Amino acid sequence: LQDEDLPSHIAKNDLDVFNKPAEDATNEYDSEVFNKPADNIQVEHYDNVHQDDSEVFNKPADDITNEHENNAHGYDSVVHPDSKSSRLHLSIRYDNEQSKLIVKILSVQGLIEPEQVYSPEMCLKFTLIGPHNNEDVTEQHIRVLVENAPVAWKEPMTFCTTFENATKHNLYVYATNNTDPAASRDREMSISLNNLDSQGEEINECEDSPLAKRHKSEITSDLEISPILLDPYQENSIQDTKIFNDPIHGSIELHWLLVKLIDTPEFQRLRRLKQLGASYYVFPGACHQRFEHSLGTCYLAGELLMHLRQKQPELNITDKDTLCVQMAALCHDLGHGPFSHMFEDVIAEIRPQLRWKHEYASVQMFNYMIEKNNLKPFFEQVGLNEIDIIFVNELIFSELNEQESNQVWPYKGRDISKSFLYEIVSNKLTGIDVDKFDYFARDSYYLGTKISFEHMRFIKFYRVIKVHNGRRHLCLRDKEVKACYEIYRIRDDLHRRAYQHPVVKGIELMFKEALIAANDYLLFSNAAGRCDTRLAQTIDDMYTFSQVDDHIITLIKHSHHPNMSKAKEIIRKIERREIYRYLGNTHVKFTTDLKQKPSKNTCQDIIKYCQFDGSILNITPNDLVIQTVELTCGDRGEDPIQNMWFYTKICPNTATKILKEQVSTLLPQTFREHDIRLYCKIRDQTDCSIVRCGFKEYCIAKGYPIPKGSDQWILVLSNNEQRLTSSSNIVDAQHFNLKKNITL
Repeated sequence: LQDEDLPSHIAKNDLDVFNKPAEDATNEYDSEVFNKPADNIQVEHYDNVHQDDSEVFNKPADDITNEHENNAHGYDSVVHPDSKSSRLHLSIRYDNEQSKLIVKILSVQGLIEPEQVYSPEMCLKFTLIGPHNNEDVTEQHIRVLVENAPVAWKEPMTFCTTFENATKHNLYVYATNNTDPAASRDREMSISLNNLDSQGEEINECEDSPLAKRHKSEITSDLEISPILLDPYQENSIQDTKIFNDPIHGSIELHWLLVKLIDTPEFQRLRRLKQLGASYYVFPGACHQRFEHSLGTCYLAGELLMHLRQKQPELNITDKDTLCVQMAALCHDLGHGPFSHMFEDVIAEIRPQLRWKHEYASVQMFNYMIEKNNLKPFFEQVGLNEIDIIFVNELIFSELNEQESNQVWPYKGRDISKSFLYEIVSNKLTGIDVDKFDYFARDSYYLGTKISFEHMRFIKFYRVIKVHNGRRHLCLRDKEVKACYEIYRIRDDLHRRAYQHPVVKGIELMFKEALIAANDYLLFSNAAGRCDTRLAQTIDDMYTFSQVDDHIITLIKHSHHPNMSKAKEIIRKIERREIYRYLGNTHVKFTTDLKQKPSKNTCQDIIKYCQFDGSILNITPNDLVIQTVELTCGDRGEDPIQNMWFYTKICPNTATKILKEQVSTLLPQTFREHDIRLYCKIRDQTDCSIVRCGFKEYCIAKGYPIPKGSDQWILVLSNNEQRLTSSSNIVDAQHFNLKKNITL
């Protein structure tokens, strides 16, 4: 042992006691220690280590039981599993030579294994119990009572250590098990204290202990990297975690390296990006941010991996794998711009050739964040290298070209044996992943809607099974197939009721126009200090892009640039609730001409159908906006379940497919549609009624379904005459109260 290896309160002469063998004792102090009776050793020797330690051995068991709660450091040790890795940790407050020795004893006997995955409820307390009063002084024992032992141990065991063996510089351990007396013979061993240092690198077992022999190589090789034996005094120790109180998932405990990522300006930017963008202007409760969604996704990724590690240890999911997947889940939304997905439409309008996606920006921002905040040393501290960073990038976004898509395994971060890890954060195969699990629960909570999906139950039914192509996939229990359809139904419902709400999309249209109008005049500073980067160019430089968030609307409102008047006027209209009028919609098949972005010719065609007798239209095609909204449940309009793998209770290790016909005959036949919506920038009720009726006639002429509720639409003519339209023509009708019958 070296001086620096022990806490400061341990005296140097104690160091000598541990380092010198009994037969080589040369000074008076060592001789006294090894020659005195056992009952004196407990007083004199341990007094140099810590006064409380001697009190432990002197006081009766009852006194120790009553007092150790007030001064636990001197009397007991606690081992508990980490919340994420589920591997055992020695609690920092109990980190002393005595506690490490106890852990070493249990490890050698195979009762605890540092690399084994344990349930979160496991928390073992090892309490020192003094000798019984009726014991002979030469046979006094120090007992280590194991509390809260797992059921597999049958009952808590007591390890008896004789002082007689301690005087021989060997710690004799005898474990009793009342339910199986024969088992005690396999628990006898002698541990040399000669080379026992703070890391406990050398352990000598008794030759007649087969269990000890089996664990010898594992213990000696694992102790240096075991979470149990990490230095608690080292700053940024892996034992440090942070707990976030989340309204959806409760207390979320995250690894210290994840907290390092969170505590950066680039990640904190997510606090200024609303999760649902413009939905907040329709649903007042939808004020949550991308920040908390990212934390929740990270947490669920850890929960799923913990489940897989407990149920399928043969998958060899390492701590590094878990940390990388959680890191990708945490950072998967770093690339979002103002008002979330709406910003992608802004970039597509200004720079259509770029085909920019926020996922690509998330990868860029993640790499920039590591470099800017000098996080590489912290990555290296937990063993993460460049390959692991590539792995995280691939988990966030990896767009494969045609050649790569045809490869057996195109990814570099992990080999094909870990292919299932690529389905946790963003599942390209089925669209069911922890990202959706979190935003389903979180968005419905803040929108004030109710959903019946229980993501934690769903996670419990995941298994990883190898399929014919050599890849391992996340598979679900066959009885959960209806829950899969429920996921797609919930997604469709959230899109229809909130994300794609007609008024929400109308407000997004206005914000989009405002940002496009402000693009050339709203400038941001770059890394060189020049303030000359336009809004659409900020995505090329993460230093500049990190400045862009929802507060951009405030910048536009308070801008004094003379050319910002158009953008400022649009925002003023939004705040005054002068929103573009929603006139109606029609559903079209996926193969129609309107599946792509509608052209101005579409608006011109609608205007042609607005020529009614006695009507005067003051609207031009530029005053109309056609918006295509895609509503989908699966891939390319097909049944999404066909891409999923399932397993049965009888054959849990065999992946199988389930056909829709095997589930129910009441399931939908199509899983994708386009909703064509018409908006008018002019809010005049007369003009809007004319355009609305013209849109209906346009749909009839094109063979599209007529807009919902159009049989009650009223045409207001120039002489204030009101007419009710039919499905094929316009007929005279009674005069109706305009305010009650017109739909705006």
